Amino acid sequence: MNAMNTQLREILELVRKAKRPPGEELPVGATADQIEHLEQALGFCVPEELKVWLACCNGPCVGPGGIAGVQTKRKAQDIEALLGNFPKWKRLRWIPVAGDGSGNYYVMTTEGDHHPIIFVDTMEDAASPAYVVASNLWFFFIFYLERDAGKQGWPFQREIVTMKDPNISRHGDFRLPWET
Repeated sequence: MNAMNTQLREILELVRKAKRPPGEELPVGATADQIEHLEQALGFCVPEELKVWLACCNGPCVGPGGIAGVQTKRKAQDIEALLGNFPKWKRLRWIPVAGDGSGNYYVMTTEGDHHPIIFVDTMEDAASPAYVVASNLWFFFIFYLERDAGKQGWPFQREIVTMKDPNISRHGDFRLPWET
């Protein structure tokens, strides 16, 4: 079994265990048509790892601000609606993947072969990354959901973060959280 499948299983288990609104079931995955519609709306391809994720679990209301999805029932978690609120993200080819519960967002960068997740402090500057929080979507979801479950350290404790995600330091275009 490859690393992506192992991480995806771990993430799905964390999602199943996560707190969610009373009576709310976990959403099913997005359809191929929904993902294709998103790509048409974006005007660029959705990275493969995000397609895989959306097809497994589309926009669950878990974590401090919820995980984004395609055509979700909550506009605050809908990728297209969020890009309508922050149009520069679309020009930058950033895709929102989750909220922090305070109006700030974690977004996936889509330029190049790697797609790190960055934190955007929308109160400070919605068009600039504050810092990188994970080298890829899988590590991001693990960190995000573990922190919501009470685990300490992410994103500001260097030793904890780099032990799990050693590639986070390779994204020199972005500041690291412990450097802010």
